[in-house]
Amino acid sequence: MKTIIHLGITPGTPLNISERIKLSNKLCLLFLLLNSGYLYMGLTHFKTLLAFVLAAYGILVCVLLLNFYKKTTLSRFILSIYLTSVCAITNAALDGAVPGKTLPYPIFCLIFIGAVLPFILFTHAEKKILYPAFGICAAIILGFEPINRFIQLDAGAGIMHASELDIFFSLAASILIAFFGMNFLLNAEQRVMSYNEQLHARFNAKNEEHLKSEKELTNYLNEFKKAKVFEEQINWQNVGISDLAQVIRENNGKEDVFRHVISFICKYTGALKGILYVYSHSKQRLFFGAGYGVNKEEGVNDNLAPGETLAGQCMKEQKNIHLNAIPEDYVSISSGLGDAVPKTVILLPVKNDHTAEGVLELAFFKELAAHELEFLNKITDILTTVIFNEKNNRRTSKILEQLRTSNNEIVMREEELRQNLEELSATQEEMSRAQKELETKEAYLRALIDNTTDSIMEIDTNYKIVVINQTILNRYKGTPYEGINVGVNPLDYFDEDLRKQWKAYYDRGLSGEQYTFVIKSVVKGENIDRHYNINPVKDKQGKIIGVSVFSRDVAMMKG
Repeated sequence: MKTIIHLGITPGTPLNISERIKLSNKLCLLFLLLNSGYLYMGLTHFKTLLAFVLAAYGILVCVLLLNFYKKTTLSRFILSIYLTSVCAITNAALDGAVPGKTLPYPIFCLIFIGAVLPFILFTHAEKKILYPAFGICAAIILGFEPINRFIQLDAGAGIMHASELDIFFSLAASILIAFFGMNFLLNAEQRVMSYNEQLHARFNAKNEEHLKSEKELTNYLNEFKKAKVFEEQINWQNVGISDLAQVIRENNGKEDVFRHVISFICKYTGALKGILYVYSHSKQRLFFGAGYGVNKEEGVNDNLAPGETLAGQCMKEQKNIHLNAIPEDYVSISSGLGDAVPKTVILLPVKNDHTAEGVLELAFFKELAAHELEFLNKITDILTTVIFNEKNNRRTSKILEQLRTSNNEIVMREEELRQNLEELSATQEEMSRAQKELETKEAYLRALIDNTTDSIMEIDTNYKIVVINQTILNRYKGTPYEGINVGVNPLDYFDEDLRKQWKAYYDRGLSGEQYTFVIKSVVKGENIDRHYNINPVKDKQGKIIGVSVFSRDVAMMKG
C-alpha cells in the first residue's frame, strides 16, 4: 500500500508536489473502492451502467500507471476532472429517463467537490494546468442538463432503487473525498511550516557552512597572498643573485670589477651609497675597494685597522651592524658615507668559512625588509669569492711582471751560459780524452794485476777492500773466504785470533810502516809458506789513505 501511495515520487520531487502526488494516489485507491458500489449496482440492477463503471476503473488504473512512469502532472490533471465527469455522466445515466427529476444534493456535493479537486491537486505555480482542469469541471457542471438530455438510457425496472443506491454512494463518496481534501488542506499548512522549519534549519546549517567556508577561504586567500609575496621575494633574491653573477662574469679579471659589483648591489637594493672594503691579510688592514655615490677622494676612510670606525668594528667582530632611524644629531658615527644622515646603515662582513675578505657598507633612505637583509647576507659569500679571485689576479699580475723582468735577466744570462757552455764543452772534450787515457791505463794496470801469480790487495783506512786481483779471488773460491771482494772488510771473514793477527798487520801499514813477513797459509789445504809485503798507500799530499798487501808462495820465490 505504501508503495502505491508513493508512486511517482523521486528524491528530487519538491515537498508540496510530492504531497499532492501522494494525495492523488490515495484518491485513486478511494475511487477504486467506491466504484465497487457502482459495480454492484451495474451487476444487479442497472447493467447499462456497467460499461461506465469499467471505464472509470480503467481511468483510475491509468492514473496510477502514469504516476509509476513519473508522468505525475498528466495523472493529476486526469484525476482532477475525473470526479466531476464520472458523476455527471453516471447521474445522467441513472436519472435521464425520469422526467422533471431534480439533481439530488449528494450528487451535487460530489460534483462540487470534484470541481474543487484541481485546486487541491495543483499548486498555484501550476496554474497553466490548474485553470484548464477547473474550466473543464465548470463546463461539465454548467452543461449538466444538455449532457443529461444527450445520454438517453433505458433505466428499466428498479430505477428508483438504483437511484437510492446512487444517492447513498454519492453521499459516502462526498464525505470521504471531503475528509481527504480537508485533511490534506488542514495538514498542508503544518507540513509546509515543518518543511519551512527544516528548510530554515538547513539554511542555517548551510549558512554556517558557508560562513565557515568563507572564513577558510579568506584564510586560504591570506595564506595564498603571503605565499605569493614570499615567492616574489624569493624570486627577487634569485634574480638578484643571478644578475650579480652575470656582472661578475662580464667583468672578471678587470681592474674595475669592484666598482661594477658595488654599483649593481646599490642599484638593485635601492641603496643611496655603498662602499666595498677589501681586507689585506698580510698588512691586516682594510682598504677602500670601490664605492657607489662616494669617491675615495671625498674623504672616505681608507687603510683601517680592525676595530677602527664602523667598518673596522664590523671586520673585527665578524657580525652585521644594522642601524635604523638614525637621529639628525647622531654625529659620532664614523662612517665613510659622508655627512648625509640615512635612515638605515648596514655593514656586513664579507667572509666565508670564518675567513674575512672585506666589509660591505650600505646606506638607505628606507628600512630594509627581511628578504632584503637575507639577500645581502647571501651575496656576501659571492663577494668573498670576487675579492679572493681579484686578489689572486693581482698577485698573478705581479708574478707575471716579475717573470717578465726575470726573463730579460735570464736571456742575458743565457748568453753568458752559452759562452760558458762552449768553454765547458771544450773542457769536457779534454776531460774525455784524459778519461779515455786513464781508462786505458787502468786497463793496463788491471791486466798487470790480474795476470800476475802474486796475490795483490789494497784496503782503505776502514779496512774495506779497494783493489783485489783475480789471483786472490781464485784462491778463495770454494773456501769460507769466497765472499771477500771490493767493498768488503776481510776481517769479518776471519775467526777471532786470525782477525786480531791481520788487524795488527793492517794497522802497522796504516801507521806508515813498510815491512815483510812469512807465515803458513792453509787456504784450500795449501799448508805452504807465503811471503807478505805490507806497504802504506799515500795520496799526492803524502797522506796515508790505505795499505797494499802483496803475497806469493815462498817455494816459487826460491825456484
